[in-house]
Amino acid sequence: MTVTNTGTTGTTGTTGTTGTTGTTGTTGTTGTTGTTGWTVTLTFPDGQRITQIWGARTDSTAGPYTITNESYNGALAPSGSTTFGFLATSSGTATPPTATCTPIPSS
Repeated sequence: MTVTNTGTTGTTGTTGTTGTTGTTGTTGTTGTTGTTGWTVTLTFPDGQRITQIWGARTDSTAGPYTITNESYNGALAPSGSTTFGFLATSSGTATPPTATCTPIPSS
């Protein structure tokens, strides 16, 4: 997933394949303010489970998953970006998740 400080909050686009799934999206703050961190909530409609994650953290063991930045990639300048990735498993259909991105604006 790519997390980009675009000046708006939201997500765009998702991709997925049978058995594994991933996502892409954007997050940001209004105006020219940077972020001090970010959170992405992933909701899998078919009960997929995240089995590995890198470039971010989660303490969630089932959906919806709350994904937060690592200590090294939370601060994003305006138009800055960072990425994280994950693997997820599914016993059936691997419908892409719904992603909600929330920036933590700089003071």
